[in-house]
Amino acid sequence: INRIVVFRKLALIFTLIVSILLLIMLFSLTLSVITTMTNLREMYKNDVDESIRNNVRKISSSTTPVYIQGDESTYDHDLDLHLSVDH
Repeated sequence: INRIVVFRKLALIFTLIVSILLLIMLFSLTLSVITTMTNLREMYKNDVDESIRNNVRKISSSTTPVYIQGDESTYDHDLDLHLSVDH
């Protein structure tokens, strides 16, 4: 009779431990899902503007570069001095 009581106690403890572990796993899973969703939402919010910018960049880089006089990055200042062009 005592053996059955001990076995029942052990089984109860075991089931409690397993159920607690399952609850912890479920909790962590829901937390990770929530954080992933919020991160994705933030990324999407930030990415809408960024993707538009990237598309504009892609379009502008795919076409042949047009050097506009006055664009500091492409303008040759030495040539400007040699030709003595007034701004």
